[in-house]
Amino acid sequence: MGSETRVFCVDYNRVVDVAEQLGHEYAAEGFRPFVAGAVDACLAAQTAAIAARSLGIDSLLTNGVHRSDVERVYRLLDLPRTHCFPVIALVLGYPDVEPGYKRGRLCGPGVIHRGTYHHLADEETDAVVVRYDRPLEQLDMGVPWSDDGYTHFLDWFYEVWSKRGRRVAGAGEIFDVFVKTGFTKAGL
Repeated sequence: MGSETRVFCVDYNRVVDVAEQLGHEYAAEGFRPFVAGAVDACLAAQTAAIAARSLGIDSLLTNGVHRSDVERVYRLLDLPRTHCFPVIALVLGYPDVEPGYKRGRLCGPGVIHRGTYHHLADEETDAVVVRYDRPLEQLDMGVPWSDDGYTHFLDWFYEVWSKRGRRVAGAGEIFDVFVKTGFTKAGL
C-alpha cells in the first residue's frame, strides 16, 4: 500500500496577516520565534505519529525535508517565502509486514542524561560503535557498509550518508533560504 507525507513548518504567516489586518505589528523575526515554532512543529508531528500508530499506521519522522533540496520543497508545496520554514516531514503508511524488531533504537549513556550532562567515556563510545555495527540496531536498512570496505557502520555513516545531504544542498544554501524567511532579522 502507498504512503503519504505531511510536512510540518514553522509558519507565522497567519499570525502576521491577522496582526496586519487588525492594524498591529507582529515581529516574527529572530531566534526565539523560530525555536518556538520549530518545537511546536515537531510536537505536532510527533503527536500525529502517535495518533497514526494507534490506528495501525506506521510512520517515519525525518528532517530530510530541509537536508535535501529545500528550494524544491518550497516550490512543490507553494510555501510562503517569508515567516515559513519546513522543519520535519512525517511519512505515513500501512506496513506490508510488521517487522519483528525496530532498528535504530539506542539507549544507555549518551542518549538520556540524568541530573547533569554526561560526556561519554572512551569505553562508552566504543560500546556505541559496537551497537551500531549490529545489523538489527543500524539506523539505515540494509546498507552493505562492510561490503563497501568500511570497518564500522558509523564509518560509512560519517563518510557516505552524512555527506550525502551536503552534496544536494549545502549548509550555505539552506541558510540562504532561511535568511529569506525573515527569521534572521532580529539577530539570529
